[in-house]
Amino acid sequence: MIRTAIICVMLSTAVQAADRPAPDYFVDAVMATTTAKQLALACADISINLPVVSAESGIVMDRLKADGFDTATDTLGMADPSGQIAAMQLAFLDKHNLQEGAAHTDVCAAARVEMAEGSQIGTYLMEVAQ
Repeated sequence: MIRTAIICVMLSTAVQAADRPAPDYFVDAVMATTTAKQLALACADISINLPVVSAESGIVMDRLKADGFDTATDTLGMADPSGQIAAMQLAFLDKHNLQEGAAHTDVCAAARVEMAEGSQIGTYLMEVAQ
């Protein structure tokens, strides 16, 4: 019984150790999507460009499959990239000088800058008429 438990722990550890680092294209897409969503939520005249986000998500999933990631599991067989994503989001906030509780106009201006630059975040956004 104890031997079985030890073997199970060893196998579990081996599986966790086998998780590969998240590829940059995945980390970039998650960061861009989540940041674009927050910008759209904060700005009434900015929205998520759903056709673009959907198409890009499909491309990322196809790349993950081609690169051997298990797209049928929650973890995809990769290490948790949340630390990388958080660091990238902090860099985004610094780039646009957005602090906690930033003014609505500043957040919307950051969204428009991203759109004008054609960044990945910007391509996930669009202006909407009010």
